[in-house]
Amino acid sequence: MKEQFKEQNFRPDSLKLIEACADIVNDYLNQGLRLTLRQLYYQLVTKNIIPNKERAYKNLSNMVSDARLAGMLDWDAIEDRIRVPAIPSEWDSIKDIVDSALYSYRLPRWKTQPEYIELWVEKDALAGVLRPLAIKYHIPLMVNRGYSSQSAMYEASKRFLRRQEEGKILRLLYLGDFDPSGEDNGSRHRRPDGNVRDCLDRG
Repeated sequence: MKEQFKEQNFRPDSLKLIEACADIVNDYLNQGLRLTLRQLYYQLVTKNIIPNKERAYKNLSNMVSDARLAGMLDWDAIEDRIRVPAIPSEWDSIKDIVDSALYSYRLPRWKTQPEYIELWVEKDALAGVLRPLAIKYHIPLMVNRGYSSQSAMYEASKRFLRRQEEGKILRLLYLGDFDPSGEDNGSRHRRPDGNVRDCLDRG
């Protein structure tokens, strides 16, 4: 829903960028998906509309904020998945809570399968797109947000070891790149092909 809170005058180049943003978010809304600001930024970068630079991201953030306040972008199209209030569950009746439990009931589909699969993604921006897929196929989804932590890696190792002891074939599907946290100033090593790759030695 678009809702205007203030008048705003935009330059022609800004209006063109707002129009591009509206096309992208509306396309995702039509698929039943909502974007984060970071996801919108990456969409614009991949379409070569804006450069992949931190300044471009900050400028986009300010422009999107102004465009939403001016009633030019749908408020429901862009979401913040980090700042979410913890709202206690409530039901109007016992019947409602039973209906909710029935709706949530799911059989452990992978229990008798020969493989154990997890889906990992580097960037939180992709989680919203992948979460419906993970839910559909009952696959755990892990969002690393750059380098993973020691705690998360330890817990993951325990999960995989338990499944290995059950005789499962282990599969980890990972979506990311070779540079999970921007430029790495930590230790580096040279691969046999001569390229330098960052070492994942984080705690």
